[in-house]
Amino acid sequence: MSQAVARIPLTLSIPESDYVSLPVAALARGERRLDGEAYLTGGFGIRTQLQADFECKDLSVLAHVWQPNRLKGIQVSPEHGTPFLTATQVFDLRPRPRKFLASSRTPYLKSRFVEPGWILVTCSGSVGDVICSYAPHFDRVISHDLLRVAPFDQSLTGFLYTFLRTRFGRTMMRSTRYGSVVKHLEPEHLFDLPVPRIPTVLQEALANEIETVFAMRSEAYKLTLLAEHQYAECYEDPTQGVSSEGQFVVKVLAVRSGRRRLDAYHYNPSAAVALATIRRGAFRMDPLPDVTAGVFGVPRFKHVYAHKGIPYVDSEDLFKINPELNKLIPEVTKADAQRYFVQPLWLLMASSGQLYGLNGSVVLATGRDRGRIVSNHVLRIVPGTGIRPGYLVMALGHPSLGRPLVLTLAFGSEVPEIAAEDLKTLEIPRLSQESEQLIADAVERAAALRATADAQEDAAVAMLEAFFESRISGHPEEHALRVAQYRGAYAKQPTTEFESAWATSAALNLGSTMDRRDG
Repeated sequence: MSQAVARIPLTLSIPESDYVSLPVAALARGERRLDGEAYLTGGFGIRTQLQADFECKDLSVLAHVWQPNRLKGIQVSPEHGTPFLTATQVFDLRPRPRKFLASSRTPYLKSRFVEPGWILVTCSGSVGDVICSYAPHFDRVISHDLLRVAPFDQSLTGFLYTFLRTRFGRTMMRSTRYGSVVKHLEPEHLFDLPVPRIPTVLQEALANEIETVFAMRSEAYKLTLLAEHQYAECYEDPTQGVSSEGQFVVKVLAVRSGRRRLDAYHYNPSAAVALATIRRGAFRMDPLPDVTAGVFGVPRFKHVYAHKGIPYVDSEDLFKINPELNKLIPEVTKADAQRYFVQPLWLLMASSGQLYGLNGSVVLATGRDRGRIVSNHVLRIVPGTGIRPGYLVMALGHPSLGRPLVLTLAFGSEVPEIAAEDLKTLEIPRLSQESEQLIADAVERAAALRATADAQEDAAVAMLEAFFESRISGHPEEHALRVAQYRGAYAKQPTTEFESAWATSAALNLGSTMDRRDG
């Protein structure tokens, strides 16, 4: 690479190079990295370009970047422990702690909690993913596999968060990772990350956008908890404290009917108690096929990824906060792509994976999922005209009264699977019209808020990227046009589609009278 700064086509994704020439001076700065990956992934070129075209400050000047000590936690039962979230769980739509740590035996416990507005960056495995701490992260021990970025000036939070989510920030962070099998980032790798200076007006706009985004996500989280509480309140819920682990007895008569399952988990006590509870409290039980217009999966297919094509959504992506969709399937290799598309208000259920993980989890599709290829490891459930999609989500996905019943259908040892034909054997409890409306309204409103928040966040990222690109290209007048285009593509269309489908569903089903004027 010559001493002159080469212009990089930043409007396109930056592929890795096979080789690059560097001046010796490039190896004498910073950590003096000798591993080629640090200079081949595009991050080195972006860093050089930004420093040439903008007035930049190191991230360490604008924020405190640090990482807690590695944690060897001692696990205890939920009633005696502090909930713990892994790095991947922090990005979940509805984080559910699976581990609880003994507070008195956890060193530097206070330093492992996060404050509102801190920026969290994954630093082990899949590095460079970014999120801001919000409602579901508070009062929980957060994994040391997340770097903490705490801005010295809170007014910079929105800008710094957006910058780290742009392809400029992501690529620079990922170019500094190290390790052969499991990649890692250290706080020192972010210290000298160049952060360009931007106009105050744009900085304030980004602050307002991101503040609104996480306010919507916090509200969606609270609505989800509310819906779970409302659903459980319709029953006498004795499932608290019932464990699916340990020894239990099954009568031989239970094995002589249905699929004649011989795997013990199919008969676990927590599921049996949940089923007895909902049968006692429900007005009636409707077979799933009677309240749906279809329950089906899609065939497996060979995945061929490219730099351009149709976005591919993995089963894990469906349950994450605005995941980075960087897998694209060329249209020429997927002639039946529409077969894998989904519609707003369909239910999407993860049908493959570990029982303690995502398997059996269910989420409501929104307009943002339109036109994307959704994984074949996801079952599609199309609601009928006699039930609200939001209520069906809760009936199938409630942590103690829904999902345990779904998981009894899983088969297989290494990677358990749920078959569409087995799912059709489930019965859906029906409650009073008022109760189902309240639950459905909360679930559907939460889904709409999350979709709107993701769209608004993408628009903010696109706004900042457009500013950088217009400055680098030497055509600042393009910025306003690009912002308008991104806002139309990212924000308005998916939200409008979802709201329209939501209104139609409510009218066709239970005639909800929920006030949606603020939605």
